[in-house]
Amino acid sequence: MLVAAAVAALGGAGCTGIRASQARDAHMKEQLQAYVFPMACEELWVDALKVIAYHDFKMVGDDRKLVGQETQGAVGRFMARGHPSHRDDKGVFESESDADNAQVRYRVRGTPDGEKRCRVEYTGIKMDRMDNNETYWREYDYELELMAKVAPADASRISLGMDEAAAKASK
Repeated sequence: MLVAAAVAALGGAGCTGIRASQARDAHMKEQLQAYVFPMACEELWVDALKVIAYHDFKMVGDDRKLVGQETQGAVGRFMARGHPSHRDDKGVFESESDADNAQVRYRVRGTPDGEKRCRVEYTGIKMDRMDNNETYWREYDYELELMAKVAPADASRISLGMDEAAAKASK
C-alpha cells in the first residue's frame, strides 16, 4: 500500500513536470512562429549563422569566414552536405551547415517581411543512411538564441511567458 502511494505521488509529480514542459514549449512555439525580427535580414544574417556555429556545426564555403571557422578546402566544400549563404530574387537568405558525425545539419532561412523586418527559421535535418531518408524539425531554441542576441527585450518577454505558462500548467 505504501509503495503504491509513493508510485502514485511520483507519477503525479512526473505528469506535472511533463505538463509544465509541454506548456513552456507550446508558448515558445506560438510566440516564435509569429515573431518578426525588427531589422533587415542583411543586418542579422551573420548573427543567425553564428548560432549554428556556436553549436559546433561547421559552415560551408565563405560562411566559415563569417563565423570565425577555419577556411574550407575545395574537397571539403565538394563533399559538404550543406551549402553557403545565398540570396534569391525575393531577398530570401539561406544557408545550410555541414553534417556532424550523427548526420545532423541545420538550415537557416531569413525571409524579408516588409521593410527592415525579417522572419528567421532554423530547420534541423537528420539523414538516416539506412533508408536514405531525411527527417526535418524546426529548432525554436536556436531562434530564441538569435533573438537573445539581436532583440534581447523580446527574448526576455518570451522567456518570461514561457516560465509563466509552465508555472500555470504545473498547478
